[in-house]
Amino acid sequence: MHQWRLSRMKFLKEFSYPDIFQRRIVLINSFFGFFLLGMISFHCGLFIAPYTPYESAVKTVLLAVVTGLFAGNLAGNVLFRLPYYRVVFITVEMIYLSLAGLYFLKSGFAQSHPDPVLSSYFTKRPLFLLAAAVFAFFPGLKLNYSLKAATGDYIDEKRPVYSYLLILALGLALGALFAQAAIQFTVLYPAAALLILFVFSSAMMVKTPYFPQPIMVQDFKETHREVIKSGEEGVRRDSLLFTYLNFIYILIYCLLAYESICKFSGGWPFVKVLFLAIMLSSMCAGFVCARFVKASFWHIYTEMLFPVLFLIFMVLLYTEKNVSASMSQSLYAAPLGAWLGFSLYHTIRNIVTNYEHRRRFLILDLSLFMLPYPILLAFLSVELTNLWFFVLLYTMTLLNIVFPGVHLMQRAIAGYKKLIYFIFSISVIPLVIFAHLYFGIPIVDGLYVQYSSGFEALQAINVHQDFIKQRALVRFNGKEIFLCNDSTVKNLNRAMLTVLFFSRDARDHARPVLVLDGTQSFYRNPILGQFKSMRCIDYVSDRGVDYNRLPISGRQLYTAEKTELFSILHRADDVYETICDIPNLFDQSQNPVRFSGSYYGMVKKKLAPDGLFAQVFSVSGCRPEYFASACRGIKEHFSRTAVFFFSDHLLVLAANDSRTLGISKQGVDRVGTILKEHPGIAALQLNEYHLLSHYLTNDVTAVADMDIQAPAPDLLAAKQSGGIDIDGQLIEAYLGGSAGATLLLDTDPANFELAGILPAALNQNEKTLSLLKRAELAAARMEYETETEALSQLKALAEYNADLRAYSGKLTAFREEYFFSEAIRFEKDKRWEEASRLYRAILRINAAHFEANYRMGILSITLQNLDDAFKFLQHAMELRRDDPRVLYQMGVLLFSSGQTTQALEYFTRTLALRESPESLFHYMGLCYEKLGRPEEAKPYYEKALLADPNDSAVQSSIERISQALQARRVFKKPQDRKNQMDVEQDETMPLPINQTAKDIRLKDSEVPPEETDPAKQPKK
Repeated sequence: MHQWRLSRMKFLKEFSYPDIFQRRIVLINSFFGFFLLGMISFHCGLFIAPYTPYESAVKTVLLAVVTGLFAGNLAGNVLFRLPYYRVVFITVEMIYLSLAGLYFLKSGFAQSHPDPVLSSYFTKRPLFLLAAAVFAFFPGLKLNYSLKAATGDYIDEKRPVYSYLLILALGLALGALFAQAAIQFTVLYPAAALLILFVFSSAMMVKTPYFPQPIMVQDFKETHREVIKSGEEGVRRDSLLFTYLNFIYILIYCLLAYESICKFSGGWPFVKVLFLAIMLSSMCAGFVCARFVKASFWHIYTEMLFPVLFLIFMVLLYTEKNVSASMSQSLYAAPLGAWLGFSLYHTIRNIVTNYEHRRRFLILDLSLFMLPYPILLAFLSVELTNLWFFVLLYTMTLLNIVFPGVHLMQRAIAGYKKLIYFIFSISVIPLVIFAHLYFGIPIVDGLYVQYSSGFEALQAINVHQDFIKQRALVRFNGKEIFLCNDSTVKNLNRAMLTVLFFSRDARDHARPVLVLDGTQSFYRNPILGQFKSMRCIDYVSDRGVDYNRLPISGRQLYTAEKTELFSILHRADDVYETICDIPNLFDQSQNPVRFSGSYYGMVKKKLAPDGLFAQVFSVSGCRPEYFASACRGIKEHFSRTAVFFFSDHLLVLAANDSRTLGISKQGVDRVGTILKEHPGIAALQLNEYHLLSHYLTNDVTAVADMDIQAPAPDLLAAKQSGGIDIDGQLIEAYLGGSAGATLLLDTDPANFELAGILPAALNQNEKTLSLLKRAELAAARMEYETETEALSQLKALAEYNADLRAYSGKLTAFREEYFFSEAIRFEKDKRWEEASRLYRAILRINAAHFEANYRMGILSITLQNLDDAFKFLQHAMELRRDDPRVLYQMGVLLFSSGQTTQALEYFTRTLALRESPESLFHYMGLCYEKLGRPEEAKPYYEKALLADPNDSAVQSSIERISQALQARRVFKKPQDRKNQMDVEQDETMPLPINQTAKDIRLKDSEVPPEETDPAKQPKK
C-alpha cells in the first residue's frame, strides 16, 4: 500500500554553526596543514630511502606518523573539551609549525655532516621514530578539532564534511608528489617552507567552537516526499554494521592493491608514492562523481563490485609484459580507486543524513581515524604470503556478495532484480577459478611480495670448486644484484687477496678490519677468513632476499652481521685498520649515495690515520657516472691511491700514509703462505707475484672519463648501468707488462732484499703474466679468439715450466668444459652463431675434441654451411669411426647433397650399431625410394610410422609409396608374355580392347630379342 504526503509544514531546524566564513577557514587550514604533513613525512622517508635500499624507510616513517596521528586524535577528544579550546588549538598549531620549521632548517639549510635526520635515524632509531610520532601528534589533535567542525550543520544548509575529506586526501596526495619532486629537484625544497606561512595565517583566524550552541531556526517548507512503501521504513534504517564494514573493505582493498603494486613493480619508493597519489586522486574523482547519484542504499550495494574491479586490476597486472611500466601499473588501480571513492561518499552520506552532529562526528571519527589504525599496523608489520593474501581476498569477496544479497532479498523489489543478482553472485566463483588457472596465479605458502629472483639457481652452484661452470643471475626489484660465475667469484677472491696483501691487520695491537660486503648474502668469500681480526657487515636485509639462505658447505671461517651499512658508519666509537667496501651490482647501478663525496668523508672518519680503504667495482655493472663520482670523492679524501684490474673488476686502494700502499716483504710472505696452505686459494694465482701483475695505475682519476655527470632526474624508471670505459692506453700498458707494480715498493730498509727480487721475478715471468692477463680479459669480454690464442701460447710456454704447465693445464681444461656447456646452452636457446663461436674456440685449443667437432658439424647443417659440415663431421669420424651419431649425421648430410647411395651406406652402418634415431627409418626409406626401390622403401616407412605415428612427413611418404606400388602393379608386364593373343586365350570375359589396340598387338615374330626372357631361350 502506498501513501503520498504533500504538505506545507512549519518546523524548527537545528544548526551548529552560523558563520560560513569560519567553515572556509577551517577547510583552508586543513588543506595546507595536511599538505605540509604529507610533504614532510614523505620527504623524510624518501630522503632516507637511498641510504636504506634494502629496507623500506618510507614505510617505517609512515608507521610512526600514523601512530602519532592516531594518538593525537585520541588526545583531541580530551583536550578540546577544555573551556579554552582556541588557546589549545593555537598552541597546538604553533608547536606543529615550529617542528616543521625545524625540519626545513636542519634538512634544507644546515648542510651539516652528518645530516641530523640521517644520524638520528641510524644511531638512535627509537628516538627518531618517537620524534616522528610526536611531530604527527599535533596534526592528529588538529584532525580531531577540524573533523568536529566539518561534521556540523551550517546555517546555509551546506555540510562541509564531504569537502573536508576531499581536502585531506588531496592534501596528502599532493604533499607526497611534491616531496618526490623536491627529492629530485632540490630547488623546490626551500619553497615548501612557505607553507608554514599559509598554515599560520589561517590558524589565527579559526574561531569555530568545539562544542557549538545549537541554533534553532523556524522554517516553512513545502515537502513532497517519495512514495513510502509499506514495510520499507524498517529496511531503510541504517545499520552501523554495514557502515563500519564498508570503511574496512575500502581500506583493505587499498592495502591489497598496494601489496600487488609492490609485487609487480618492485619496492621502489617512487612507485609507492606514485601509487598512493594515483589511488587517492582516483578516490577523490569517484567521491566527486558520486554526488550526482542520489539513489538509496548505494553504501550497501556498491561493495558488490569491489571484488570484480579488484580481480580486473589483478588480471591487468598479470598481463603487463613490461615489468618496469610502474606508471601504467599504478594507473590500473584507478577504476578500483574511483569506485571505492564512490562507495565512500555514499557511506558518509548515509551517516550524515541519518545522524545528528554529535553522533555523526563520533561515527566518522571511529570509522575513518580509529578503526584503520590497527589494520594499517598489521599490514605494515606483517608480511603476507600468497596463501593468506588470497584467503583474505576471497573472504572479503564472500562478504561483499553475501551481505548485500541478504539485504537485497529482504527488500520488496521486483523479482527479476533478485534473479539478476543471484546470477551475478554465482558467476563470480567460476570467474575467479578461470583467472587463477589461465594466468597461473599461485596459491602457495610463499611471500606474496618477492623482491628477489634467481636465488634457486644460485643455491645449486658449488662455489668452492676450483672452476665454476654454472651461472646464476640474482635480481633485486628487477635489477641485477649479483652475477655468480667463475669470473666473478675468482675476481672477488683476487681483489680480497690483494687487500690482504696490503692490510696491516696482522701487526701486533692492530685494529680490526671492517668489511662492508654487499655480496655476502650471495657469496661467502673464503679470503675474508684469512684476516686476523675482521668484522663483516652484510647490509642486504633478510627481507631484501626474501629470507633465502645460502647452503652451508665447507668450513665457515667467519660470521657476518646483518645490519644497515650507515648504522655502522654513523657510530663514532669504532676505528678500523682497514675498511673494505664491496658494493653489489644493485648498489653500483641504483645507489648514488654509496659513491658520493660525503660517503667517503664518513669512511675516512672511521679509518685509522695510517689505515687502508679498499673498494671493488664491476667494470660491466657499474654506472660510469657513479664511478666518476667515486673517483672524485676518493681523490678528495685520500692523498694516495692504487688501482688493480682483474679482467671485469677494479680494486681501488686509498690511504693517506705513503707506507700503507707500499709492497712489503710481510705482504709477500703472507700471500705466499696462504697459497701454500690453502689449495683452493692457490688456484687463483700462478705464484705470489702474479697478484701484483694486475696493477693498473696509481692515479684513480686516470682510469676513466671523470667529466661524466649524473643523468637527468627520472621519476618513473630506474635505469640500468652502462659500464666503466677504462682508458685504452692504460689497458695496453697493463697487457704489455707487469713492472708497474714496482712503483709501490716500500722504501723501508727491511724490504731491501725484496727490492731486488720483485723486479727480477716480474721481468722473468713477464710474457707468462701478460698472456694470463690477456686471456682473462678476453674471457671477460667474450673475445674467444683472443682468449684461445693466448691459451695456446701459454701451452707452448709451459713445456719447460712445471708450475705453469699445471696451472695452464687446469685453466685450459676448464675453459674447454665451460665453452662446451655454454655452447649447449646457446643451442637450446637457438643462438646458433654464439654457439658456433664457442665450438670453434674449443677446437682452437684442442682440435681433437670429438664433441666440439660433432656439434659443430650439426650446427653447420643448421646454418646451411654444408662444406663446413662435411669438414667437421669427417674430423669427428676420424676421432671415433664407429660413433652412430656421427654416422647418422653424415648420412643426412650426404642425402641432402644428393649422394643417396653413400648416404644409405652410412644409415645402414648406423642401424647395424643398434642405434635408431627417430628419423633413421624415414631417411632409409627415402634413400630406397630415390634409388627406385619402392618395395624396400615401404618397410622402413612403416617402421618410421610406428616410431612416430603423428609424423606428417612419414604419413605423406607412406601414402606416396603406396600409390607408386599400386601403379606399378597395374602397369607391370607379365614376365612370360609373348604376344597379346596368347594373353587373351581362354579368357571367359571379353577384354575391352578396341580396334587400335588390335592393330598394335605384338606377334611372336615381332618381339625384339632383348625383350625375350633369357631363361627361356633354347640352349645351344
